[in-house]
Amino acid sequence: GVEEDNGAAHEDNEYTGAVHGKEVDTGAARDVEEDNGVAHEGDVVTDAAHDVEEDTGATHEDNEDIGAAHEGDVDTGAVHGEEVDTGAAHGVEEDNGAAHEDNEYTGAVHGEEVDTGAARDVEEDNGVAHEGDVVTDAAHDVEEDTGATHEDNEDIGAAHEGD
Repeated sequence: GVEEDNGAAHEDNEYTGAVHGKEVDTGAARDVEEDNGVAHEGDVVTDAAHDVEEDTGATHEDNEDIGAAHEGDVDTGAVHGEEVDTGAAHGVEEDNGAAHEDNEYTGAVHGEEVDTGAARDVEEDNGVAHEGDVVTDAAHDVEEDTGATHEDNEDIGAAHEGD
């Protein structure tokens, strides 16, 4: 549910690499996306998990880790919605690589925009991005960090709602 481990784990699942839902893969993902160690909905990679788990490269709702992640997205890179990237991504957040709903990009992706420089909605920073914006660094709703951030939080690795 809300557990995390250096390798990631999920609902009643465990794996040295990463686990989620009921799938496990030492390479990449499951549902519809998969990338350099990335995964999403019921997807698992050797470096991440999903739903509410975190890994050395991601975090969840009320958790934070060296990486960055968001609701049910976790990976050394990060994943979300239906996108997967070696960076990180979520509803409206992006990270070094970044990705979002139905988007993919080695640099970063989100909504329907992609930029290796900065962002979109109202904020932008050294590689930051916002709703539907993605940069090679990180970004989210209104916060940004060298790793990734979320709604109103920031952290060198990643952060999320009240994290």
